[in-house]
Amino acid sequence: MANLIVEFQIIVDSGAGLDCAAIVLAMLASHHGRWTAGFRQLWFMWIPGAIALLMFALVHVESRFLGGWLILLFAGPVCACSLPEDDSTLREVSCLGFAALVIPGAALVSQASQEALKGDHAAGRSPGNALIADFLINNGLRPGIEVAIIGDGSYAYWAHLARLHVVAEIPANTRWYQVHPALALWESGPEPQEKSLRILAQTGAEAVIADPQGVVAGSEPSIVTAPWKKISGTDAYVYFFHA
Repeated sequence: MANLIVEFQIIVDSGAGLDCAAIVLAMLASHHGRWTAGFRQLWFMWIPGAIALLMFALVHVESRFLGGWLILLFAGPVCACSLPEDDSTLREVSCLGFAALVIPGAALVSQASQEALKGDHAAGRSPGNALIADFLINNGLRPGIEVAIIGDGSYAYWAHLARLHVVAEIPANTRWYQVHPALALWESGPEPQEKSLRILAQTGAEAVIADPQGVVAGSEPSIVTAPWKKISGTDAYVYFFHA
């Protein structure tokens, strides 16, 4: 149910132009009974989109997953519209199509300008990633070596810089959890730490990098025992299995 709500929010937010176009076209249709019949006849267009949304709702939902499926989902109601053939209708449809293009176009320009002005993805440009990559390389991790991460792997740009392969992850999402998993691990005591590290070692990783970036303020680790090593200039720590 939570994922269905997320999908509804994506449709309303990201597909606002398409929502409005479909609603207005349906209202302009000459015969609503004919629109309903056409919508049923075009089931092969919108049913796959509806099934895809249900499929994602059972697992995981992100807006980038739904783009193509939403086109199919809206193709049914749009193509089912039967409009009167006159000049005023053609003008209305032209204006509607232009407006539906302007809305996503404006969003695209806004996002591109944020990228150009470095207002987005600041974490990827952080010098911390270069410091982590440099530390790992200087401590024997060569390109192609497999590592594990405790944290948000989406922002582990240091792995790309050092040409390392992330093969295991204990993910962190501070929107849902107030305690970063790295902090929870360090505060858990020797036995849980050894068990977690043993599981990560079984994946073939030669090191574990814990990067509690974005952690809740005031929840810094009270103690991180050896052989964890702090990476200077960052909040990250590394555990080398070969050590």
